[in-house]
Amino acid sequence: MHKHRRTQSRVPNKAEHDNFNAANALESVYVDLIQVDAFAHAAREAIVELRCPSNRAERRTFDRIYTLVSKVADEARAALLRGNALVVALSAHREARGAPGDTDLPTRRT
Repeated sequence: MHKHRRTQSRVPNKAEHDNFNAANALESVYVDLIQVDAFAHAAREAIVELRCPSNRAERRTFDRIYTLVSKVADEARAALLRGNALVVALSAHREARGAPGDTDLPTRRT
């Protein structure tokens, strides 16, 4: 009788489950981007409602804050648009492959 040949030197104590789903991960990041975009634009609108600065020092501070908030809002919007393009591309890719669960990934347009 032949001795059984082992294919692995040892078996891991903890089995790893491969339950990562790229579509779900992308959708989750996209939803987070929507929230960041909403907060950034709300901050931009809130700063516009502040009273007009009364002196030069206050004006400089106001301008810096407005510039920072506007930049964050613009970057959030750009990230959201990139995320939307990725969601649409992934959805089209999965549909072309005929992957199961294609309808689980919504395509959003902003």
